[in-house]
Amino acid sequence: MTGLSNSRSLSFLEAITPQSSESDIELKVVIPLLKILGYSDADWRSQARFAKTKLDFLVHPNELFTTCLPYLVIEVKAANKRIDSAVWQINNYMRQSRATLGLLTNGYTFRLLYNHQGQIITIFNYSQAELISQFGLFYKTLCKETCLKVGNAVLQSQNNINFQFLTYTAKIFASEDMFGLFKKKPDLNSNSQSTKQPTVVTSNQKKSMIITVFNNKGGVGKTTLTINLAATLTQLGKKVLLVDIDAQANLSTGLGIDPLNDVELAGRKDITHLLTEPKTKLEDVIYQKRWNDIELDVVPSHIRLSRMESRLTQMVDSDRVLAKKLRNNEYDFVFIDPPPWLPDRSR
Repeated sequence: MTGLSNSRSLSFLEAITPQSSESDIELKVVIPLLKILGYSDADWRSQARFAKTKLDFLVHPNELFTTCLPYLVIEVKAANKRIDSAVWQINNYMRQSRATLGLLTNGYTFRLLYNHQGQIITIFNYSQAELISQFGLFYKTLCKETCLKVGNAVLQSQNNINFQFLTYTAKIFASEDMFGLFKKKPDLNSNSQSTKQPTVVTSNQKKSMIITVFNNKGGVGKTTLTINLAATLTQLGKKVLLVDIDAQANLSTGLGIDPLNDVELAGRKDITHLLTEPKTKLEDVIYQKRWNDIELDVVPSHIRLSRMESRLTQMVDSDRVLAKKLRNNEYDFVFIDPPPWLPDRSR
């Protein structure tokens, strides 16, 4: 972009004054800036909750597979506030969300930061005039096109690592494939005759492998690992179900399911109904999510799960309810994403 075109496209910066509030900066600067960068309203969320953190803006386009970490978080201050005093804040937000980039602004100064394995580095610190004159670099770094390229590259790398992990694990623990992942599927179009009798799966045989990725500490990446492993298995031709039993619903929101809009307001059921309603079946609470050639079935969670702990505790055989509902399902793998704590059943 030329300086003249920059001046015209960024003319909205003139709308702010030293008296502009934080909400003014959000409406008059940040949102117009996101639109110029190519993001639609569906590509970002304001006042977004991420674990225990509430972010002014979380940018994560719908086209990105949701196991990708956030590309950009934005922290906004009022025009009369110095952003230097808030650097610690956005540094903390970037570490917690593990976002690649962070933008801190008061409408007059724009500081862009990069998250390198938890170390937050300032890339540049622009005034309004510098932003206009060097907007080309700013645009290439933050635009939606770059965001999608980076996200897809990271996802491919993660899938390759997960595939290698499954391959090496199979070789280490058994001479044959321990999960049955890498056996060649029969060619249904072949005219060759086989004398092998078809395998009949009875109700006493375990059809699916149920896996729980658990850690007592929160924020260690177990939800991301769960989703990535599930995505890798679907690419290997396996049918996978994800079950979110964490009231924070990080897995659900990470897969693009909003517990309020997509579940509660839509009048649909979630994990709480599956656990507390005897007549609710597994298929009643499954949501399908698809990204390119990856398709995952999800049982979402909801914040009300945290209020049902006492009710679940009083239920007879409550710790086996989910196991019963998962019997005789059609999935090769079922991944369960639990909360950072589990009740002690040893007493």
